[in-house]
Amino acid sequence: MLEKDFRYKSNNKSILHGVMKFLIVCLVLVLGGFTALYLTKLENITIEGNSHYTNEEIIDLLMTSETDKNSLLFYLNHLRGKNDNIPFIEKIDVKLTNRNEIHLQVYEKIITGSIEYMESYMYFDREGIIVETSCDPVDNIPLVTGLKFKNLILHQPIEVDKPNVFNVILNLTHLIHSNEINVNRIHFTNELEVILFSDDVRVLLGRRDSYDEQVSQLPNLLSSLYNENTQLAMGDNKKLLIDMKEFKEGQERIIATPIE
Repeated sequence: MLEKDFRYKSNNKSILHGVMKFLIVCLVLVLGGFTALYLTKLENITIEGNSHYTNEEIIDLLMTSETDKNSLLFYLNHLRGKNDNIPFIEKIDVKLTNRNEIHLQVYEKIITGSIEYMESYMYFDREGIIVETSCDPVDNIPLVTGLKFKNLILHQPIEVDKPNVFNVILNLTHLIHSNEINVNRIHFTNELEVILFSDDVRVLLGRRDSYDEQVSQLPNLLSSLYNENTQLAMGDNKKLLIDMKEFKEGQERIIATPIE
């Protein structure tokens, strides 16, 4: 009987000892977790690669909860895909530079043009694939007008009534983007002639298979017009028309005429 009681007490002591060990481990883990969270408070964010959004806008889009104020938790949330599906952003890489600082490398979607459709704007890339939609127009992205489109679906190529026009759109938007020209609108007439709108300047390009020669002249031409014409530069409602429908390579004289 005494031996049985001794075994019972020994078992109780072993269980109690195990529980104490478990509680101590839990306490250490909790204290360690709180210490880690306190020591990894997010104090500084550096950002690269953004042009569509300002640094402040990027931070506002990403910092959506209290846990985002901690560099370690922010990093872990990012690994779980919390920051996916931000408009006009392809992806954001997050790097812990130290315990209180993170670096954000932003990769924006490459957008070359837009189409107005059902009171919204559809944005497409250099391959003609619609990559984003928005209720408001985006600055420095030319709007394509004058055409009828068969189908406009997100993440799908643009479908137009006249297939040959598709390559013309891509050629023009690529040239405008690569030459860094400020073009607000690309308009196609009923005869599929192209007109570019750059603020108060209207450029007639006509109908061609390729517009490389004409568009390559525009950066210097538009720059000289704004530099020489004070009223145009000040936005004094003075509009100019440049007719380049018959332009040929090597042509030195290009005339800009005032229009109402």
